Amino acid sequence: MDGGRIVLLPGGLAGEEPSPTSSASLIASLELLRALIEAGSHTALFSLEQLLDEQGRSDAATSLLPVAAENGNDHAVVELALRWYRTQPEQARALLERCRRTGRIRVVLSAARLLLKQPWPAARRLAEDFLNHLAQDGSTAAQMTLATWQLDQWQQSEPAAGAPVPPVILTLVEQTSAHVTEARRLLGLHALTIADTVQADHCRYGAGGALLPRRHRRR
Repeated sequence: MDGGRIVLLPGGLAGEEPSPTSSASLIASLELLRALIEAGSHTALFSLEQLLDEQGRSDAATSLLPVAAENGNDHAVVELALRWYRTQPEQARALLERCRRTGRIRVVLSAARLLLKQPWPAARRLAEDFLNHLAQDGSTAAQMTLATWQLDQWQQSEPAAGAPVPPVILTLVEQTSAHVTEARRLLGLHALTIADTVQADHCRYGAGGALLPRRHRRR
C-alpha cells in the first residue's frame, strides 16, 4: 500500500505470456486484496473492480468476486450473477437469494434488470423469478420493472388490434399506486397503439381508480 492507496503489482503486458515473476506478483496482489476485502477495505474493493476491467488479469481477479460479494460489495454480486447464470445457474440463484433474504433488495433489482437485457432465455427466467419474489414482497420498483418488461414483451408479440392488456400486467400496475405517473405512462403508451377507441379508453383507467380497464375500477 502507498499512503492508503493499494498499489497493484505488474502482471504482464496485454498479449504477452506472463513471466514467472509477473505471475508471482499478481498472485501476491490477489492475496493482499483478498485479505483487505475480508477486513472490509473499500479501497480494496475499488482495486478489484479495476482489475476486473484489465485485459489479461480479469480472469484471475474473478476468483475474488465471491469474497467481495459476501463482504457487501454490490458490484461484485451483479458481476457474479452475470458470469454465473450460464455456467453455474444454481450458484447465481443461491447468491441472489441470499441477498434477497438479507435485505439487499437494491442489488437484486440491479442484477435482475441487467439479466433481463441478456439474449438468453435462462437469464430472463432467473430475472423474472426474483422480480416476482420482490414484487410479492411488496417492492413497487420490482412491480414496475415487471410491468414494463411484460408489457414490452407483449407488445413485441404484435397482439391483435383491440386486444386487452393481459391481466397479469394490469395487476402489477394496480399494485404500484405509489408510481401512478409511471403506470399512466405505461398504459397510456399502449393506449396510443390501440385502434379500438373504446379499448384505448379502458386502458386509461387503473391504479387508484384512474388507469386500469373499467372492470377493475374501485367503487
